[in-house]
Amino acid sequence: MPDLDDATRARLDTLERAVEAKTRLALAYATEDGAATTRTVRPLGLWFWGKGWTLVA
Repeated sequence: MPDLDDATRARLDTLERAVEAKTRLALAYATEDGAATTRTVRPLGLWFWGKGWTLVA
């Protein structure tokens, strides 16, 4: 697993806690065309594989 900066580690910790607590997450992000949007997800797992992290929700 690669070294992580403090901000990334904090985000991953938040995701891990949500998976463990079965807490829904509200995510804010930009679509491919740059439009701001939000989505609420139910996180099921967080795994590192290949070259990145994957949140299954």
